[in-house]
Amino acid sequence: MASEVTRCKETDMAISFNTTLSAGDWDERLGGWKCEALTIPGATLTAVFFDGRQADPRKYKVSDSAITWAAHSRPAEILAKISLTKDLSEIERERLQLERDKVVLEEQKFASEKKWRWITAAGAVASALLTFAGTSYIRPLIFPAKVNTEKHFVPPAHPTVVDKLPDESGDEFFDLIKDISVFDLRSWKPTPTEAKGSRYSPVNYINYLHVRKKQPAKTYVAHYATGGYAIDLRCITQQANVLQSVSSDHPGQKAYSIEVDIEREPVGSEFLIVVEGTYWNGFANELEESAETYTDRDISKLGELVLVVLFPEVKPFSTFELLTKRSDSQEYKPYVDNSRFYADRNNQFIYWSVRGREPNSHYRMKWKW
Repeated sequence: MASEVTRCKETDMAISFNTTLSAGDWDERLGGWKCEALTIPGATLTAVFFDGRQADPRKYKVSDSAITWAAHSRPAEILAKISLTKDLSEIERERLQLERDKVVLEEQKFASEKKWRWITAAGAVASALLTFAGTSYIRPLIFPAKVNTEKHFVPPAHPTVVDKLPDESGDEFFDLIKDISVFDLRSWKPTPTEAKGSRYSPVNYINYLHVRKKQPAKTYVAHYATGGYAIDLRCITQQANVLQSVSSDHPGQKAYSIEVDIEREPVGSEFLIVVEGTYWNGFANELEESAETYTDRDISKLGELVLVVLFPEVKPFSTFELLTKRSDSQEYKPYVDNSRFYADRNNQFIYWSVRGREPNSHYRMKWKW
């Protein structure tokens, strides 16, 4: 979608923002402009502007997520004003209710396991949208300046300690179709020396994975690591076991894996895996830090690779750079390939969709704050 958001705001009742729709958004089959923002729950079109004036509502109408033009001649470009009828607190209440429903379903051993998975997955996606309104159809940051994120901390995990972590799931068993990582640093705080040996400074994390199963397999394995005190991990879409290695390939880091039970997923099916985590006492360098994601050997089916970082209100980023390296290299170089990234004008949000991807490569977002 070739739209550009020009303004956004949050009120007590709703969020509204403007998005520009041009020739690149016109779909001849629909006879209208494709407007992905209208797919957001509660989104409504409140006005259309072109050539510096507001359009007569009789000249256009909304059909699903498209804005069709009824007048004889259509403008080359329009500005659509979108409002979200639900405020963030209401969305958050619904998200929490989804989590409570999941617990009830687990306790009652509800018969429809598929329905449970999709309910929790929908809650995870809603949570991600709430945490970072930075998908392909909302470019500036839309989130409250002060959010109580403590309720979202993952409960302390008790991982099984092993000599060696199981290998990550290979390309021969799974196609990774979508990989979205969100690091929410809004509860981060400097860690004093006396607190380094305890859970003190939290960073919330969510990893949204869209996977296709190619061969029979019982588990899907993903790896995570930290230079801080610990990571508390859980999978909210399937049953899973968390493991921690007694040593790490990288000195000073603690390595974890999560084994997700996907034995019941049929070969050829697509499904969601949503992993939540809380990183404790990580991102400890108060001058500069980084977050990264990476690709596997086979990326032919990978449609989306996204890295998002939310910054504390009192500690926004000052500058940032995008870097990349091959897995077999030690040197990061500036990323100069095809990409889509959006940096919040208040320096509290960076969204990076890595478009020009290479197999077996790392993509790092590095910032100063």
